[in-house]
Amino acid sequence: MRILALLPDTARNTLERAVGAGNSLALERRVTAAVHAVRTREYDVLVLDPGTLGDEEFARLYPVLKQTAVPVILFTTLTSASARRIVQAAELGAHELVLRDAEDAVMLLAHKFD
Repeated sequence: MRILALLPDTARNTLERAVGAGNSLALERRVTAAVHAVRTREYDVLVLDPGTLGDEEFARLYPVLKQTAVPVILFTTLTSASARRIVQAAELGAHELVLRDAEDAVMLLAHKFD
């Protein structure tokens, strides 16, 4: 599975531990590049933290969240700011949620990539 991550460094470390053999992980820091990669189906799944994005960056992700060809996994902490974004992303069509602070986050993510 080809996985694209739009995450802060601390979350990327956890995600890297979850990516098993046979999967590849690409890290992206720019929202516009991530949107383009999903639109052109360069990856099989997008993992992102909506709580770390500014309002404009999050708005640029709306088309990605609405599409269904490439699943979107939200990987975030649960704060009041991220909770609003989680709800917005879910309403737009995000497919999964894994809380970053959960003890079993690595295992939960690994299961999503099987």
